[in-house]
Amino acid sequence: MNTKLQFFPNYLTKSYLFLVVGILICSAGTKAWSAINNDIQISIQVKNASITEVFSAIEDETGFTFVFDESISNANHSFTFQFENERLERIFQRITTKTGFQFKKINHTISVMKPDIQ
Repeated sequence: MNTKLQFFPNYLTKSYLFLVVGILICSAGTKAWSAINNDIQISIQVKNASITEVFSAIEDETGFTFVFDESISNANHSFTFQFENERLERIFQRITTKTGFQFKKINHTISVMKPDIQ
């Protein structure tokens, strides 16, 4: 007796299923990031601070954890600003304008990356 168990119908291949699930996860993450950014407002003040000091100040206010490599922490940027009840998204935009760094949030971790230069 030769019988095969078929977990996926013929029209639904594994790769198609992974593609659909991946798209759903990515779109859900994008919506969550936007909602969180619009809801979180913080107050911070820094003067002649390094990027790691800015991240530390944001971590203290939000409970998020920043993850970045040595090239980010060694970047030669100095920050002086004061924000009162400012959206986190606006603060990230200010940092991005000055440094070009990009931010990606997953759960309570924010990854910081340098953009790829093409």
